[in-house]
Amino acid sequence: MKLAKRTLALVLAVVLAMSIGQTALADEPTESTIIVFTVGNTTYYVNGVSGSLAVAPFIQGNRFRIPVREFGEALGANVRVDSATSNFILQREERMVNIAPNDSASGSLMRDGHMVVATDFLELASRVLGFNATVDWNAGTNTVTITATPMPRVGIIQVNENVELGEVSPEIRAMWEALRAESLAEMTAGLDDVVFVAPGTLDELFGWTPEMANELMLGLEGFGFLDPNEIGDIVQIVTGGNITITTPTPAQVATTGQKTTIILTIGSTAYTVNGVGFQADSAPFLADGRTMIPLRIVSEALGAEVDWNGATQSVTISSSHSAPFSLTIGVALPNDMGVAIMQGGRTFVPLRYVAEMLNAEIGWNGATQTITIIGGN
Repeated sequence: MKLAKRTLALVLAVVLAMSIGQTALADEPTESTIIVFTVGNTTYYVNGVSGSLAVAPFIQGNRFRIPVREFGEALGANVRVDSATSNFILQREERMVNIAPNDSASGSLMRDGHMVVATDFLELASRVLGFNATVDWNAGTNTVTITATPMPRVGIIQVNENVELGEVSPEIRAMWEALRAESLAEMTAGLDDVVFVAPGTLDELFGWTPEMANELMLGLEGFGFLDPNEIGDIVQIVTGGNITITTPTPAQVATTGQKTTIILTIGSTAYTVNGVGFQADSAPFLADGRTMIPLRIVSEALGAEVDWNGATQSVTISSSHSAPFSLTIGVALPNDMGVAIMQGGRTFVPLRYVAEMLNAEIGWNGATQTITIIGGN
């Protein structure tokens, strides 16, 4: 892409404004909000302060139903009704929950023109609005207590290190670098944590087009409001009261140009890739003095492709960081490194084998039973 100096400067200024505008975050509450509802009673409490409900909570179909308007307003959301669809919309800054009347997923029902929803739906709705919430039912007093704690601000930012500026002077390039640094500082200001992802990650998740990415010449995209317990969750709200959460893959959270760090724990299905938490369906284990780890999880997190041949019970690994290699279940691995085995429908191989074949570094902490693998990129 070739632009005249004046045009490039104008584009950069506009792009900087766009980038900063996309991530402007308002101040967040830091204390928990406690909301208490009682069956058949129009009095409710928010942090000990009483209020009056338009419709009393009730139980129907073994689900506790409460008015959605008062719930949303207690969490600082704007609550409105879409005149075209009659859906109730809870919006807090850029976060939105869209609930259709008489929807089974949310348990929504209409009572005298007011919408009520099931409390089991509220944990999901709270998360979308930026809270981790717990819902506790007291059968003795017929009350339900919702405790909503604001999520820390965690951002995910896509970085493209290969932005094509075309033929520009050193002065223009220096200006670009300064604007990029300033934009990145603005994007991360006020966040408690930041996850950097490779180019294409957010494009794929949000449907952003390459043309749009090219227009944003600073090579930076991002947003906040992510759950720190599941960093990388991309939350999308769809009508009908349903909430769909799409989680980037371990390979997508790897940072371009940097090593990827994978941490696994013996006997645990929880693992992290560059600090991002994931859940496997099988846990690493010890067998015959060897540490056995899930081949696909580790290989793909390090940027390799895994091809399984069910007919031959063999696996082929292809990576830009090492020569391709294959192994077969039950067949001895080279250099007396044991054998690959199948457990729980997953291929497990000795840790040392993966490290050598994928040119990765490994670490072992006997006290915590954790495995650290560093490689890729």
